[in-house]
Amino acid sequence: MDIRPISPPQREADARKARDTRFPTRFRLPEWGLSLALAACLAASGCASTPYWVQTHEPLRPLPEIVVSASHWGPGVQGWIVRDLKAGTCQPFIVAGVDRECVLAHELRHCAGFDHPGYLRAFICNAAAVSLFPR
Repeated sequence: MDIRPISPPQREADARKARDTRFPTRFRLPEWGLSLALAACLAASGCASTPYWVQTHEPLRPLPEIVVSASHWGPGVQGWIVRDLKAGTCQPFIVAGVDRECVLAHELRHCAGFDHPGYLRAFICNAAAVSLFPR
């Protein structure tokens, strides 16, 4: 039995050879290719399977927003709505000092009948929602 130390370059060459023999030549990807392909698959499947906005209820007529000094839901919540199903209205509340247009657009999207059930603590500004309810 021949016992001799293997130099680092020899170890790398042996590792490359072992990697290269796992798949036929036509299926080989560059070393970074597998990571890129995996990231693309994960991104595409995540976006396709879980949309942010989902229609969950009938649209309600929004009332003028009320600006409050702080959120009772915690410091990360910049706005919320209160639905009055009997009256068919939706009351947006916005914390003072935040990006009013962005938060209002988000809350008006809720008034339009949408929610984000897969992203309970996430916040996405949706400026297109402002045009749903012109004032």
